[in-house]
Order: sequence, then structure tokens, then C-alpha cells
Amino acid sequence: GSFYPKYFDMARICFAIPDMNCGGAQRVVSEFANELAARGHELSILQIFRTGEPFYALDGHIRHLQPDTAYPKDARGLLLTMRWLRRTARQLRPDAVLAFHHRYNPFVMCSLLGTGIRIYVSDRCAPYAKPSPPAWNAKLAHLLYPRAAGVIAQTRLSAEEKSRYNRNVRIIPNPLRRVEVPGGIVREHLVVNVGRMDSGKGQEELLRAFSRLRDPRDWRLMLVGDGPQRERLEALTDELRLGERVRFTGARKDVDALLARSSIFAFASLSEGYPNALLEAMASGLCCISFDCVAGPSDIIAHERSGVLVPVGDIDAYARELQCLIDDESLRERYAREAVGVRQTNDIGRITDLLTDFIHC
Repeated sequence: GSFYPKYFDMARICFAIPDMNCGGAQRVVSEFANELAARGHELSILQIFRTGEPFYALDGHIRHLQPDTAYPKDARGLLLTMRWLRRTARQLRPDAVLAFHHRYNPFVMCSLLGTGIRIYVSDRCAPYAKPSPPAWNAKLAHLLYPRAAGVIAQTRLSAEEKSRYNRNVRIIPNPLRRVEVPGGIVREHLVVNVGRMDSGKGQEELLRAFSRLRDPRDWRLMLVGDGPQRERLEALTDELRLGERVRFTGARKDVDALLARSSIFAFASLSEGYPNALLEAMASGLCCISFDCVAGPSDIIAHERSGVLVPVGDIDAYARELQCLIDDESLRERYAREAVGVRQTNDIGRITDLLTDFIHC
């Protein structure tokens, strides 16, 4: 056990993550770190591979550390990054390091071998997802994960998968940040989607479903986010002749105000770990529809009670269910009333308690 947590109820905790850009894992690290810092713990975030300021606001007491330069990801660059990470961790002498990215967790473990530091790993991807390149990374994970002090899983299915490599697995869902719900805003006939624009996030399927609505009247679709698929999605919008009914906003920080104005949150990911965007939309009192991908949405939405789940990739079914929600305001309101229950189940305080109990801090 650690001296600090046992006697002073204070611990030194490090998060290790490749970058602190806009993203789901980065959001979760920010929320955990801010909450832990507010409780008096000594927090550090080690940003390993990309330099730059964090996208999400951090408590002023949190150390945000990164190499002086972003080393190239060739053999020499990886060795330099490994040396920086190992040296920094030894200087900080943390009670626990939490590694937060499936592609880089093996790198973190390699870097800290022999230091005696307790390392907990958390993969933020769908269970049984194809290994990310390079291929040796997955083999390294199989070798190293059994040596981790513990593994954090976001869902039951993920826990089942990870238990093959480590016997100390705990299900800890994502914490819900404190969502601001402005008062006095009237909900508009607006369907909103928030997420990175790449092939796994399903915006193409969403656009095709939206184009099949029978009588959309004055309903509009707003796509919030950016990514490599944006130009292709904009071209598809023109191809489907959706015109002014669809708007691309890019990444934005006023998402809470946008959710408060909207009537339906359309989540369309084809693969997920545990979607923050869906969680935050439900907390905002939004009626939500989602593909029932391998893990994540079904852990958050109770089908036909707090939202709607559609067989993954079934565009016709998605269009039918979306049409039902558009046509029935009372149904939207009923789902929204149940959806806000995530404010309790995923409360930041409750989820952080689960984390500190698991890592003994």
C-alpha cells in the first residue's frame, strides 16, 4: 500500500496519455484529474507524444507535463520519449500511474518496467476491436497487461475481454462532467450529432437515414465536430440534396447551449468504447437515438425507456425510428425524462469514488 493514501488521504497520481487534444479519452482524463485535484490529491498529466496546450480546462494545481519537443516516431524518437517518460515518472514518484490509450498503454508499461510504480491501464476502444497498427503492439499488450496492477474496463463486455489478460479488472464507466443546462431556452426542431468525423462514427449512415424521412417539415440536422471524413460528408450532403437542412459547425466549445436548443440527439457510431457525447446529451434532457453497436450505447440507454437503440448499420430502421421521434413530441419528452437519470448513475463524484477505491488512493 501507499504511504500517502493510507495516512494522509492524499496521493500522487499520474495520468499518461498521448495528447490532450479534443477527444473522448482526453475529456475523461480531464474530468478525473480535476475532481481528484479538488479532493486534495497531487495530480500530474504526462502528455507523451504531442506537444501543445490541453483542449479541456484543467485545475490550476494540476501539473501538465510534456517533452520539450515532439520526437519523431522512429526508433530513436521512441527511445527518447521512453527515456523522458521514465525520468519524469521517477522524479514525480507517483503512487499510481493510469495509462489511457489502447495504442500507447504497452509503451507506457515498457517505459516504466523495473521502476516499482503501480500502473493501471484503460483501453478506450470497443471490446474485441481489431488491433491498432503496428501489429506487434497487440502482442506487446498481451505480454505486459498481466503485469499491470489492474485494468479499467468501461463496460461489462470489455471487462470480459480484459479478464483474459489480467485477473484484476474493474468496470468503471466514464464520469459525467457537470453539464450546464441553460434556462429559458425553447427546444427547436433540431437533430444534433456530436463526434469526430471518421468512418467509425457513422455520420454517413446518419445522413442517409435523414434523407429518407417522409415529412421532415422544418427539421434540420446539425453535425458538430471535425475530422478526415468531413469533406466527404459535405459532398454526400450535396449528393443527397439535403441542402440547407444540414449544417456542419466544426468543433465547438458551446456544445451545452446547442444541446439545450435541440430536440433529438442522433448518435450513429458503428463502434464505441463508452460514448461521452451520448452520455452528455442524455444528461442535457435530450431524447436520444443510437445504433446498438458492440458496446457502449446499450450500457447507457435502456431501449424504449430512456431512448432508442437500432440494429447497428440498419439505415432503414434508423430512419423509421427517427421519423417516429420527429412525429411524436410526447414520446420525445418521455424518453428525455428518463434519460436524465445518467446524472446520478454517472455522477463525477460517484465514478471517481470507484476509481480511487480500485487504485487504492
